[in-house]
Amino acid sequence: MSEIQFETAQVVALQRYPRNARRRARNQILKIAASIDEFGFTNPILVDEKDEIIAGHGRLEAAIHLKLTTVPVLRVSGLSDVQKKGLRLADNKLGEGSSWDPELLKLELADLTLTDFDVTLTAFETIEIDKWLTPDLGLDSQDRELPPVPAHPVSRLGDLWALGESRLVVGDARN
Repeated sequence: MSEIQFETAQVVALQRYPRNARRRARNQILKIAASIDEFGFTNPILVDEKDEIIAGHGRLEAAIHLKLTTVPVLRVSGLSDVQKKGLRLADNKLGEGSSWDPELLKLELADLTLTDFDVTLTAFETIEIDKWLTPDLGLDSQDRELPPVPAHPVSRLGDLWALGESRLVVGDARN
């Protein structure tokens, strides 16, 4: 059985797990930092007896970005190395199985937009917020479908088109 103790730890004392499989883009770290800055450090970093991080590498990076010297930690002792590995993966994977209730999410976002609260602190991108809050424009599903890509398209990824004084680069919005 593991034991859990709430503590405050020096940022420099925490050890990153070298095989942490979860990666975060700089933008994600900045979102975490903004959340910590607005709401406080509401989700402690999970560490073992040796100050090695089990869960919370992104929170540590955000704390470093904010130049914090101490952070709250939950120290878990009594786990085997195998259990720590499993917990590291489970902590990151469990949230992926969740989904949003569209109607309740719309209500919550709409309420926040009626205040002076910075809605992007919810970690939703502005375009996502707009998507949830913009009413359907009456287009049927056929109007929303994109035509198939031609067998030999004129434009390809990486092309640069000159349009008068403007330039258009063919890219991938998913990157």
